[in-house]
Amino acid sequence: LKEDKLRNFGMQSLSSAKRAQVRKGLRLTEIKKIDVIEEVIDDIREIEMSKAARIGHENPEYYKKQYETWKAWIIKQVEADKGKKEYWGSYYNGTLIAFMKILQINSTMIINYAASHTEHLDKCPNDALTFSVLEYCRDLKNCMADV
Repeated sequence: LKEDKLRNFGMQSLSSAKRAQVRKGLRLTEIKKIDVIEEVIDDIREIEMSKAARIGHENPEYYKKQYETWKAWIIKQVEADKGKKEYWGSYYNGTLIAFMKILQINSTMIINYAASHTEHLDKCPNDALTFSVLEYCRDLKNCMADV
C-alpha cells in the first residue's frame, strides 16, 4: 500500500467479503508478535508439514525425519534475523496456526514469508494476520506496506 492508502487503512478499506473474512479471523484467532520462537517451534513444524502436503512442493516427512536438524536451522535463522525481521502469528486456542515473517527496508515493509496450517484455513487466520500486520504498519513511522 502506498503511504496515503496505508495511513487511512482500516476495515473500511476492505470489500464487504474481505471484511467478513477478517472479522471471522479476528474473532476466532489471536494475533500477536512471536517473541520466543522455541515456544512455537512444534507448531511451526506442524504448519510446514501441512503446507508441504497441501502444495506438494516438499516432502512432509522431512520435518519428522530431520526434526532436530530443521529445528536447529530455524532457531539459528531467527537468531540471525533479530533486529531485522519480525515474526507474527495467528493463534487458535493457544496453538499457532499461521505465521509470517516481515522486514522493513527503508520505508517499505515486506512480507518475507507466510505459512498456515491447512486444517485451520476455515478460521481465516491469514486474513486476520495480514490485516493486523497492515494496521501495525499503518502506525509505524516511515512505513509503507508491500503486500
